[in-house]
Amino acid sequence: MNKNNGIILVSVLLLIFFLFQLFLTHQHPDLLWDENVYLSNARGHLESTNFSEDFRFPFLELYILPLWFVFGISVFVAKLLVILFSVGTLFIFYLLSRFYIKSWWLRFSLLFFFAFSKLFLFWSFRVYTDIPSLFFFLLSWYLFLLYFSKKKNSFYLLFFSGVSSAFAFFTRFPAAVGLAVSVILAIKRRWKELSYLLAGFFIIFIPWSIKNLVQYGNPIWDLTAQASIIGLYTRWQSPVILLKFIFSSFGLLLLFAIGAGYYLLSNKHKLSSQLLILFSSLLTVYYLFFINLKLERYVLALFPLILLLIGIGFEQFLSLHFFKKTLRRYVFISVFISLFVWSLFISPLWGNHYSALLTYDSDTAMRQSLDYAEKNISSSDLIVSNFWPWLGFQGNHRVSSPWSLVPSELLVNDDFAWVLMHNRLGFNYDSMLNISDCFKTFNGSNGEVVTLCRLEK
Repeated sequence: MNKNNGIILVSVLLLIFFLFQLFLTHQHPDLLWDENVYLSNARGHLESTNFSEDFRFPFLELYILPLWFVFGISVFVAKLLVILFSVGTLFIFYLLSRFYIKSWWLRFSLLFFFAFSKLFLFWSFRVYTDIPSLFFFLLSWYLFLLYFSKKKNSFYLLFFSGVSSAFAFFTRFPAAVGLAVSVILAIKRRWKELSYLLAGFFIIFIPWSIKNLVQYGNPIWDLTAQASIIGLYTRWQSPVILLKFIFSSFGLLLLFAIGAGYYLLSNKHKLSSQLLILFSSLLTVYYLFFINLKLERYVLALFPLILLLIGIGFEQFLSLHFFKKTLRRYVFISVFISLFVWSLFISPLWGNHYSALLTYDSDTAMRQSLDYAEKNISSSDLIVSNFWPWLGFQGNHRVSSPWSLVPSELLVNDDFAWVLMHNRLGFNYDSMLNISDCFKTFNGSNGEVVTLCRLEK
């Protein structure tokens, strides 16, 4: 493939992906749970807000802040920022794949799979931390390898690799695994390179630690506060759950990762192999055994690593003497393409996700109740709800979760509160209705119900 033609095709793919994301953003104007929190946190830097959760990953709101300062507070602008991070993630992945995979068509195929996988499509326009942190993690990795691939010393690449590692960490704490490259530099006694890398990391880390020390008395307050919340409200789940999510994303393509394992171990003296082994091992162990909840979107952190392993494995199998004959080679490539198409387009799991992306119900019970609350309930009134982040951000209401069934505990500073409870979200749904004066219901087309009540002391 001609280099210029290759760049044009990659650019076209990224443009198509970007336009499709704009369509999906228009198709899905409603927000998911954590989106409300991050957006409300960002708004708190520009105007007063009645709802914030300071223990969240700290940097996503700061990426949104300058755009809102220029263009005004807008959900679309925030989503557009995440879409740009998604495009950047795909581009950096393509650049990174050149260190691991020789075949252009295979690199392009993996990029296509990444861009239009059900998982990446679903999350690439949501205001969550997963993709921005993945962007900075991959950028740090790429800059590190780029430094060692150059003939002259370009220490600025290591410095910005460290900076990117810091941004990845503060965007989502598990992405700190990118800084594990410092271990390799220490083992190799490359002290000058290590100093540039750490200088880049700490030039971001130290000011934030000072800010935490002044504000909370703890230089790593964000990390400890979040760990405490997660430990309190989550329970450990089996690693098998996450393994099932991985299989649903890649299917039998995972078989090719076997060849990658043999290749990486055989070439463990190469820096690129060392990094892929290191990152794959650390992230896999972390998400399988050290994370309580096993959510499907956590596979995003492993997605580019698994794709690289699949690509390396396929290329290694194709280089075996058995596949030197043209017919066998084409049969093997056909098998790969068939598994590729099945995993990406034909699998029933894909169909469910794709249908959800292309359809939208604008008259849900939650949407009706949010509109009602915004028009009829003062933002100074307390609302107790099992979907409080939506009310906190979209109506800037004072909100509380239904954490207690004793009114005096919920109404410490209030004589009464409004209660909005969604029948699909549980969390003391029936109990809250029993102790409240309920007088209005909102009914959605799919059987969901939101009930409006009044709670007195």
